[in-house]
Amino acid sequence: MPLRGGCCVPGSFDVRPHMTSWLAEIRRLVESSSNAEVAVGASEAEIEAAEAALGVRFPPQFRAYLSEFGYLSIAHCEFNGLGAGVPEHVNLVRETLAEREMFRPYIPIHLLPLENNGAGDHFCIDLTAGLEDPPVVFWSHDEDESQTPEPESDRFSSWLLERVSENVA
Repeated sequence: MPLRGGCCVPGSFDVRPHMTSWLAEIRRLVESSSNAEVAVGASEAEIEAAEAALGVRFPPQFRAYLSEFGYLSIAHCEFNGLGAGVPEHVNLVRETLAEREMFRPYIPIHLLPLENNGAGDHFCIDLTAGLEDPPVVFWSHDEDESQTPEPESDRFSSWLLERVSENVA
């Protein structure tokens, strides 16, 4: 599927020892890129606080991304995240709450905005499937709250790896 430019696991766990190949490949791409920026990675406490603030449990693959990178910025693409060094405009909690409460159409609680396309639309993780590696959907600001988000990718990890691969210099 071409890209356009509540789960969950009970309890806490540390995903760093279980870094998967997609995270390792993103790390390799970011480290070899002249136009990429990452934070230091979110702590387990920061991830749990964000889950509590948003009223959801993050899927394991998204937790792995947050723990490993905190957030990512590559070329013109900025992916929401958590932790020290994350710019306020890509703070996952701040952006999610703003999109749920301030900007129409309101993003429903089962969607986590990952990336704003610059025109008010968002690529979001869809938590309704309850999967370890959930799908990514497109939420349009031109539609209303009754819209059915457009599928973008069957898996968050594949979507993020493809987005990073497309934008590294």
